[in-house]
Amino acid sequence: MKKLYILMLIAAAAFFNMSCEETVSPKAAFKEQYVLTCIVNISADTVLAVISKTYDVNGFNPEVNKVDPALTGAEITITQGQTTYKLHEGERLRADTSRYTSHQQYYIAVGVKFVDGKDLKIAAKLPNGRILSAVTTPPDVPQIEFSYEFPNGVDPTINWYIAGDYYTARWYPVNSNHYTFPRLSIPYQKNKEGKITSLRKIIPISYVKQGDKLVPYYPGFTQADSCAFEYKSIVTSLHNLPEGDPNLTDYTLKYIDFELLEFDAPLTTYYSSTNGQMDNFSIRTEEMVYSNISGGLGIFGTYRKTTVRKKLDAYYITTRLGFNWDKSGM
Repeated sequence: MKKLYILMLIAAAAFFNMSCEETVSPKAAFKEQYVLTCIVNISADTVLAVISKTYDVNGFNPEVNKVDPALTGAEITITQGQTTYKLHEGERLRADTSRYTSHQQYYIAVGVKFVDGKDLKIAAKLPNGRILSAVTTPPDVPQIEFSYEFPNGVDPTINWYIAGDYYTARWYPVNSNHYTFPRLSIPYQKNKEGKITSLRKIIPISYVKQGDKLVPYYPGFTQADSCAFEYKSIVTSLHNLPEGDPNLTDYTLKYIDFELLEFDAPLTTYYSSTNGQMDNFSIRTEEMVYSNISGGLGIFGTYRKTTVRKKLDAYYITTRLGFNWDKSGM
């Protein structure tokens, strides 16, 4: 204990001497950098990108800057194989004008069509001649299988001795450098006095009893090849769907959806580095580990969303639960 106390005194004295003798600034010398952000849904027909530049402020609070750092006048292309798409400038009103009041600037390409199994390359030529570029490999199309195939539609009250306790989705191929996000849900329509609203009930992998409450637990990201949902969790979710509303025939059901969202390697690194704090138009440049932009900073990544739709058992939904059955499809 005495030795630890002496070491603490030495450390404190060293810090005090440094504070007196040297000027220590928590703010590094400013260096202008350009930031390219482009996150592509590989299955969509639209691509958005944003270019901005770093900025300096007086003091240490970046929020005092009220000038949008977005950069216009760049020439941006995305290439896959022999096909090149040019992005054009666009703008839109901001949802939040507390900091920037000008329109939000971006670059967009509409009508794109990417093929499977080929790399994507982005290149941005700035007005000053500087080039920003990156290459990424999109996720493959997954093959998804289920632990039990219901001949008459999914019925979670099936004899669990036959089907097991879990409704398991399994997919391949699996890339150890990719994050996947599985989700099971039930799309439905609610008819309230003639007004029809389309909604979705997200199903947890399980409910855990805490005191007198059942707490849902949902799947997060994974690098595994499967995700298992308790059949009891599906049953509970269906019973909770109307949230106490006794008019069960106001609720129309037919399907249960399994969705798999897969990030490529750069987007996985970005998500891991930023704890999931991301959107299509902002980026945290202090996390150098995720930047894959040559000539600057930022992220060029892709993701793929795959949905498998299974029909529910009509007898279970209508006769046993009392919901309305969608005869036309949703």
